[in-house]
Order: sequence, then structure tokens, then C-alpha cells
Amino acid sequence: MKHQEEINQNLIAQTSENKAKLDEILSIALEQIANTHQQEKIEYIVNGYSELTKVVNINFDMAHLYFDTLNRLTLLDISCLKLSYSTWDLTKDNTLTYDNILDEFDINYEQYTAVRNNLERYGLLQNQYEKMVKKDMESINKSVNEVITSLNATQSAIKDPKKKINPIKMNNKLKPKARDKLIVSGFGREFIEFFIKNIE
Repeated sequence: MKHQEEINQNLIAQTSENKAKLDEILSIALEQIANTHQQEKIEYIVNGYSELTKVVNINFDMAHLYFDTLNRLTLLDISCLKLSYSTWDLTKDNTLTYDNILDEFDINYEQYTAVRNNLERYGLLQNQYEKMVKKDMESINKSVNEVITSLNATQSAIKDPKKKINPIKMNNKLKPKARDKLIVSGFGREFIEFFIKNIE
């Protein structure tokens, strides 16, 4: 009922082709509502459908993927995903902390890690390791090139004492930064904005 007026207004502005897609997606949403074991998820389903009615070019396959992904998630999954979302307004949701999630769902750190790994498998989180390894390799290549340049200059100076030696920059210590770190993926960000973000 809270979304009814907004949904009706949005549907008026939609094309007949989009309305047909929205009818199909509504059937999926209603089936999920009927079968959910966690009543609190209903608000996310309805919010997602309401957001979808605003879309100008509706992609049925992507909408189906969004709803299918939501159907697989538990409230614990959703809380962990929100906690990973860097721009989440923690001033409004002061119950959303790592410790509060452990207490509320009565889980330990290993179980929390397992939930985050599941979110990565769903594509909602991604590991920054590969991206950070690439940056580390760029730093290593730069440092190696600086050493080679200095060695070449030193060899030239040995042959010709008038040539200037470029000292090696010893203050550039290599500190690899690559480590496993899960962050919200692009798909996860879209998913949150579609289903979760507008829920107070």
C-alpha cells in the first residue's frame, strides 16, 4: 500500500511493451512474496518492483537476475552486503556494525566470512586482490627500470668520468599492497540501489 500510488503513477508513463514486461516481473515478485520464509524480505521485493517501474528501457533478463539474486539471499546476507557498501548512511542505521551483525544473527567470525564468500560467489562482492597485484607489478617495474637506468649511467661514468651518475632512489621502498579484500562489485552496487537503498 505504501508504494501503490507511486507504482500506479509510474505505470501510467510506461509503454505497452514495458507494461507487459512489468506484468511478467510482477508475477515473479508475487511468487517470491508467497514463498519467502523471511517476511522482512517482502519490503525489499516490493521496493525493487517499485524502482523497476521507473525504468525507461526495461531489460527483462536483468530484472529477472536481480529478483533471482534477491530470492537467494537471507536477511543475514543483506545485512553483510549493506555493511560492505561504502556509502551506506550509518547515521540512519546505527545498528549496522560488524559486532551488531554478529550479535543479531548469533554468528561467529568464521560464519560471517562464509557469508561474505557466498556474496562473492553471487557476484555482489569482488576481491580487490588482482587489481592490487597489478598496481604492485607496475611499482616493481618502475623501480627496476630506475635501477637499470642508474646502472647504465654508472657503467658509462666508469668509461667516461665526465659523465654524471644518476643515483638510485633508495627512498622508494617497495611495499606490496595486494591482499584479499572483498568490496561491493558493480553488480552489487546496482543491486543495493535497486532493492535496498531507499528503504529507511
